[in-house]
Amino acid sequence: FVIFAQVVLPGTISTTNEIWFKQVRGKVPLGIFRNGRYYYQGSEGFYSFRWPNKDLMVFRDFSYSTWDENYNVRSMTVANFADWLPETSSWLLKQGQIIERSERSSFVAKPFETWTLQFPESPGDFLIPEYESAEMSLTGLYTDIDKQDTESDTVKTRAEFYGRISYLVLGIPLLFLGLPILIISYRRWGRDLSIAIPISCFIAFGAWGIWGALQSFAKTGYIPPMPAAFGVHIVFTFLGIYLLNREDR
Repeated sequence: FVIFAQVVLPGTISTTNEIWFKQVRGKVPLGIFRNGRYYYQGSEGFYSFRWPNKDLMVFRDFSYSTWDENYNVRSMTVANFADWLPETSSWLLKQGQIIERSERSSFVAKPFETWTLQFPESPGDFLIPEYESAEMSLTGLYTDIDKQDTESDTVKTRAEFYGRISYLVLGIPLLFLGLPILIISYRRWGRDLSIAIPISCFIAFGAWGIWGALQSFAKTGYIPPMPAAFGVHIVFTFLGIYLLNREDR
């Protein structure tokens, strides 16, 4: 399972998502997230920035560039900070400069402290694939932990990594708990598995539900990632061993 998660699944999930989201649903992503920065292709130019807090429309190290038909830079607007103003549908840039190419192919820089501009796109127009982490291998997901800009993104990525591993081995504690359930049902109701199978299915769905809830709490920072990932494994394993020892008497 670990080898498949590392080698086989990233490529297959990437192909599956491309077919489902792009070809079937027509949902084309306009941007990517790499090394702590967002890159977006707009209708007339390209955006690049850092977004420390997803709840606030405040961006850092903002840049917007336009290109001509020969893929040469025509203009570039850079700023240390960029705020989105929804009431005027404009961008408020702070501590930056506008670089434009003149008719002689030379570039002229115009520094500014604050500047209000209206770009063709707003933050609501940007679309980044929400399934990007699912396409990463285990090592890629692990190395991506230290590349996050904010503590919340680091916690979320770490929870995703531990959750991926714990999900691969979720069947082991279910096996420990399923064996004594099978023995108990055999001793009480005979060889008929009509009781053992529904109970086993209920336990499996219950474990999956609890595991999913713990992952949600871990990604939001309410529970540490490690206990959230392997808490179900520990409880179910010890409960299964306890029931096996009791039935062995």
